[in-house]
Amino acid sequence: MKKLLFLVLMGIVSLTMCAQNSSPLYELNGKGVIELVDGTLIEGDIYYNASNAGRVKITVSGEDEQTKYKVNEVARFTVGDIEYLNMTPSGVIGNGGIFVTLISNKEYDIKIYKYYIQNKDLVYSYYVDEITYYVQLPNEEKLIDINDMKLTPFHKKLPKYIADCTELCEKISKKEKGYKIGMLTTLDKKLEIYKKIAEEYNQSKI
Repeated sequence: MKKLLFLVLMGIVSLTMCAQNSSPLYELNGKGVIELVDGTLIEGDIYYNASNAGRVKITVSGEDEQTKYKVNEVARFTVGDIEYLNMTPSGVIGNGGIFVTLISNKEYDIKIYKYYIQNKDLVYSYYVDEITYYVQLPNEEKLIDINDMKLTPFHKKLPKYIADCTELCEKISKKEKGYKIGMLTTLDKKLEIYKKIAEEYNQSKI
């Protein structure tokens, strides 16, 4: 009886975990433009999904077959008002780009990007979301994961990138409320703080 009860409870836990983590496949499908790394523009019907985030497909008007492009062949692509950019994270050597979306003001010197992929669970056949947020700091070409140890300790490392804004640097260095990131800071809170810093840094340049 105890064994049966245990199996029932385990089944409920498994179903609960599946429900909590399951997501439908994210698909982007519609008319748009792909810009290749050499500047060539290709218009047509674009298809992209988050479980195969390293490539994008396009069907050019008048053609029947889709053409596939890997991320290292594409500079950017757009569908409607959604734009994906090929950017390279810090620590990656060579053509190691990923497709990201800009989630901060494009005019800011500090930019924040979202990298969203889905991995399919082979047991339950649902998709698991994986989200990484990257920051592009002034005069830096590559992106840095906001969880990267390269930015730890935050109050010492980040001010080096924005030394020309002394007032903001002082807030971060002194760990003032709303400008402090520690080991236990949640991802959502980190994102909120980086967005605030990006805005304040921009305001200091006006």
